[in-house]
Amino acid sequence: MIEKHGNSFSRKDAEPNGEPAIESNRATDCSGKNENVEDINIPTKESIIAPCGMNCGVCRAYLRAKNKCSGCRGSDADKPNTRTTCKIKTCDFYKTSEARYCFACPDFPCKSLSRMDERYRIQYAASVIENLEAIRDRGEEHFLDSERSKWRCTFCGGTICIHNRLCSSCRK
Repeated sequence: MIEKHGNSFSRKDAEPNGEPAIESNRATDCSGKNENVEDINIPTKESIIAPCGMNCGVCRAYLRAKNKCSGCRGSDADKPNTRTTCKIKTCDFYKTSEARYCFACPDFPCKSLSRMDERYRIQYAASVIENLEAIRDRGEEHFLDSERSKWRCTFCGGTICIHNRLCSSCRK
């Protein structure tokens, strides 16, 4: 069971002695399919952060084993239409400027970003606007350090998927 505490999550299930339930090098994408891996963690490269502030490293499309998405900044080859025509990624400001993030836009936060933020707050208890403000105020490296801590499974060290709150490695 996952509980939200401010901007972080914790797990209540563990062995009776308080130790993590299992250690595993089996990775499971958000759909439940398994594959062997040595270590799954949120990438350290800034390219994994979408222009909208979404951490693609915790997205089910990024974590899945087959037809894995390379993230919003990755190649659009073989991506579903919904990801290649994203209103935020294809907005005029972003396309015509050298800005990396939406917070550089004079209209920040725009209607498209605000709608996405509302949807993510309701469905996933996450805010892309708060993510962008954290990146703007403290930098990408600090944001990614915070994300690694926030989305790390306490049982196996794998990455927790934002969409279903299950670890991509041990499924807890």
